[in-house]
Formats: sequence, C-alpha cells, structure tokens
Amino acid sequence: MVGRYVAAAEAWKIRRSDIVPVYQVFAGGNWRTDTGGTYLLTTVDQMRQILSHRGTQVPTPVFDYVYSWGSQNADDALEGSADLQGVRAPQQYIRRRERIGLGRRFRA
Repeated sequence: MVGRYVAAAEAWKIRRSDIVPVYQVFAGGNWRTDTGGTYLLTTVDQMRQILSHRGTQVPTPVFDYVYSWGSQNADDALEGSADLQGVRAPQQYIRRRERIGLGRRFRA
C-alpha cells in the first residue's frame, strides 16, 4: 500500500523528500470498517515492519504523522501502549532530523 501512495504522489510531481508518511495507531472501541468489522491495534512487530518498509519508499522524511495519539471513541490508541511508544525510528530518519536541527529525541 505504501508503494502505491508514493507512486501516486510522484505522479503529481511531489518529491519523496516532501512526502510526510502517515500511519494509523488506534483500534477497537466503537470504530467499524465499511463492512462492519473491527480494527486491531498495531503490534510492535507490525510497527517495525511498517517503519522498515516505509524506509525503503521514503528513506529520509523530515517528520511523519501518527493518527492517533489519544483515544477518541473508546478505542485503544498510542497513548495507552508503552511498547508502541518505545519503537524507535530508523537511524537514517534520526540522522536527517539531526542534520536539519530537529534533535535526536524522536519516538515513532
């Protein structure tokens, strides 16, 4: 899926260096899929896989966006998962942030 979105952005002449990755980190609660199913919270292993794959598509983003930090609809969110909060960004991402002066303190 990441590759499709990157290709779509590039088709609109958006450079990879300008892409801001967004990923979902909430599930359960009262949220339902279009077919009535439920969402599962990303596991630590899944988060590492997401970050690793994303790194092959957008290797040095300036920042990314996690949706959502806090619970909004009786759901499980990043704020309640110390394990997910502890997943670190790939090293090339951290080095890029340091080069542009955003510091080293980053949690994915």
